Amino acid sequence: MKLKLLLGLAFLPTAISYAQTQQQTENLYTFARLYGYVRYFHPSDAVVMTDWDKLAIYGAQQVEKAANQQELQQTLEELFKPIAPSLQLFPTGSNPIFNQAAITPASTTGMKTVQWQYNGYGAGNNTETYQAVRTNSYIKAAPPKKQGSNFSTITNSIPAQLFRGRMVRYSAAIKAENLTEGTGQLWLRVDLDNKGQGFFDNMGNRPVTGRSESWRRDTIMGRIDANATMIAFGCFLMNQGTLLLDDVKLEIETEEGWQTIPAVNGDFEQDRPQEAPRAWYFNTEDLLFTVKTTDRQANTGTQSLLMERAAVPAPVQATTTLFKDNLPAGTTIKKDIGSGISIIMPVALWGDGHQTYPLTDTAQIARMNKDIASKIPERLSGNNLYVRLADIILTWNVFQHFHPYYKEWTTNWDQDLRQALKDCYNDKTADDFGTTLKTLTAKMRDGHIYVAYPAFKTMAYLPLKWEWLEKQLVITAVLSPETGLVPGDVITAINGQPVTSYINSTMLTVAAGTPNALMERTLTTLSSGPDTDSLLLSVSSDGSPNRSITLPFSMSANKYYTTRPPQVSYKEIDPNTIYVNLSEMPWEEIKPKLPALAAAKAVIFDLRGYPKDMNGFSIIPHLLQKSEDHQWMQKQELMLPDHEKAGWHKTGWKLKKATPHINGKVFFLTNGSAISYAESVMGYIKGMKLATIIGEPTAGANGDVTRVSLPGGYSFSFSGLKVTNHDGTQHFTKGISPDITVLRTIKGVRENRDEVMDKAIQLSK
Repeated sequence: MKLKLLLGLAFLPTAISYAQTQQQTENLYTFARLYGYVRYFHPSDAVVMTDWDKLAIYGAQQVEKAANQQELQQTLEELFKPIAPSLQLFPTGSNPIFNQAAITPASTTGMKTVQWQYNGYGAGNNTETYQAVRTNSYIKAAPPKKQGSNFSTITNSIPAQLFRGRMVRYSAAIKAENLTEGTGQLWLRVDLDNKGQGFFDNMGNRPVTGRSESWRRDTIMGRIDANATMIAFGCFLMNQGTLLLDDVKLEIETEEGWQTIPAVNGDFEQDRPQEAPRAWYFNTEDLLFTVKTTDRQANTGTQSLLMERAAVPAPVQATTTLFKDNLPAGTTIKKDIGSGISIIMPVALWGDGHQTYPLTDTAQIARMNKDIASKIPERLSGNNLYVRLADIILTWNVFQHFHPYYKEWTTNWDQDLRQALKDCYNDKTADDFGTTLKTLTAKMRDGHIYVAYPAFKTMAYLPLKWEWLEKQLVITAVLSPETGLVPGDVITAINGQPVTSYINSTMLTVAAGTPNALMERTLTTLSSGPDTDSLLLSVSSDGSPNRSITLPFSMSANKYYTTRPPQVSYKEIDPNTIYVNLSEMPWEEIKPKLPALAAAKAVIFDLRGYPKDMNGFSIIPHLLQKSEDHQWMQKQELMLPDHEKAGWHKTGWKLKKATPHINGKVFFLTNGSAISYAESVMGYIKGMKLATIIGEPTAGANGDVTRVSLPGGYSFSFSGLKVTNHDGTQHFTKGISPDITVLRTIKGVRENRDEVMDKAIQLSK
């Protein structure tokens, strides 16, 4: 087919929005449906070679123009027929005859069925857990291992013995020159004398992405463990892109204030341009990874450090199958895609290992990719309407076809797509679109969803922490005495709005499962904002009249998350009762304590958060009465769209009982901050009745996470694996319910009491 449409490509505007009509919304909805079917389930060779991100952007622009059903169908055929020549579009309600002879070769001798098979979403970043293959043929392959992994880092370190127990602050100026297909992240790790790991932060919840016109400064801060031996730090690139680094600083808190460690080569001013820097180490075997100083840009001075991981055109690799089930060659699907248009599309074709039948012109697809790329702005941004529309189309299809919790959805996903497409037209900036993307994905109620986008404002936090207690927003910790606030103060209004209204509007952009986890995550979201902004709070102290306080976002993320009273990791509460904080105490420190735990009359395990390391996995065998083979994790096996006839590969941890056995009363404390791996642990505790659970429900979000990159520097993560309770009932959005519910109270906050802990101690007697 001639590429008539491509010859007339128009330049896409980068900062203009248009008033949408119902016709445009329905055109885009129909394009989105067809896009997902062809991209993920049509087995032609051309599908492998198509640049799907750019086609989504271009296709959104083209279908928007169609004035009626006939024009829309013609546009869709021009877009997709070169990729899927056996695709048939027709008016809904008619009864066309699909020509099977057109997709059947004269002889099938030596041929096998070519179809897509998926173990979860195999096109995200977690390809160790999830895979996608086009069976008995080929797919795009990752670069060979000799070219390096997708994780490239520079490293530095200093001995830690002189600084034990002190705070450490690591910071640097960063500029994302091009991280539309990757992320850049500072990292700091404290190594311990038992070969374990102490404090660690790698900016996993605040990566640098996209492209930046200006420098930003990021900071990591934490406490150096009492048995620390080394402080290691650096910066890494994930996947591909270019990052500039400057003014790196490592500081230790002393009685005189923060003192800079002078040995760190942080400004790169003394290094020779275009050469590797002094005092830093990196993987020289990674042929895709470049580290060198450059004089083309600097935050201060004349030089900075350039970190770059190149993109290599992906070769192809031969495939067989992922699982035994196969569709017969010639299998088709019939779908109503909206706008009065339906399709018949083959999802299994004949192939000889080199080509599928009927043949597609992959050279034509290469020309199409190049032509589209030449007419789309090189720098893709959420300021561009069609980038926004494409990102919604891409995101919607990932969930539509691959989210394992589709049976538990409580939303109308079709209508959600239409609304998000409309919202794209109302967005004025890339940041506006970030809110639209968060609003769409929040409807999944998947607590593993995290939307990242290149909002290059410096984000900071309020110097306080708050919780929703007794239907009121209550200050539970004050991180700066200058606020004039005290724990137990009640916030009654924010920026002139009643506090419930303000919270509810923010909650629309927050993805979470259980109600308590949703509230916790919403309040954390409310705590952050650009460091140039502030909140006007109406505050009541112990029943006194309201007073107004303007509180700026003034605290760095690292200081916000690390400023807290010293945490107890292990404590003998009395001669009969032992307390173990699994969020603080690593397994290597717990192991020597096992005889004492086994002999205690009562043990209280605190899992209000995330396990320190593998301690959660490792402690369960010492609670088991017998070995187990529960299958509570399920990975989807997909061959058809819309989760049709989805199969499941089931597995579990297969834990064996271990000695010494903990024989006394056992209690687990938990709440909505226990998510993912923590919930895997709590699933055993609940399902096998290994302890009495006290507190609140867990987050209700479990299943190995995968991340999807989108044009314009946006990305999102989600749960790719389905996890159930051990009896097979629903865990998603419900979490692990406590045996005894204990909620914090305002009185308890004011008296600085841990009421959940108090209940466990009471029951341990």
